[in-house]
Amino acid sequence: MFAYPHTLLGHEFLATDNLTKALSCFRNALKVDSRHYNSWYGIGMVYYKQEKYKLAEIHFSQALKINRNNAVLCCHIGIVQQARRCYNQALSTLGKAVEMDPNNSLCRFRRASVLICLKRYQEALEELTQLERMVPKESGIYFLKGQIYKKLGQAHLSLTNLSWAMELDPRGGSNSQLKELFEQQYGEQMQVLEDASDEDAQGPEEN
Repeated sequence: MFAYPHTLLGHEFLATDNLTKALSCFRNALKVDSRHYNSWYGIGMVYYKQEKYKLAEIHFSQALKINRNNAVLCCHIGIVQQARRCYNQALSTLGKAVEMDPNNSLCRFRRASVLICLKRYQEALEELTQLERMVPKESGIYFLKGQIYKKLGQAHLSLTNLSWAMELDPRGGSNSQLKELFEQQYGEQMQVLEDASDEDAQGPEEN
């Protein structure tokens, strides 16, 4: 009996948002092999989709204990920490993920988004500029840069970057290299930026 078939089926259910069946499959996999990190990750994704972010973090962390050099797992811990508004903690975690894999564009994009939440706009721009060199045709980078320049009162640079984003991907991320991320985050990032202009990044550092 192997854990892999259960995990594979769990991820298929996860992809179709059948979260109850996905959770059952991942748990069955762990009964066979408690160190099957992909199953811990899968359970974390179920909880993330259910917006149970603390539980998601616990399971992602368990997966990382088993596979310690996995930048994707570390990145997902940072993602749920950001969702919990633990911005400084998320920034530290995502920094570790980038150290593990400096060429991971998802980790760098997420780090930039956390810097935006912290209103550290110049640092976010530096991160996005570096990311731009890695994936120059990624529309979401220019989208975020345009929003940042808007907050900094630099209207010309804002419009320029937003125009580039629209030209690169007029369908709003449907063919982007970070497709899954942008499908989930376009609206979220706009709201984060709007909130940042109206309040001083309120919210608990820990939930």
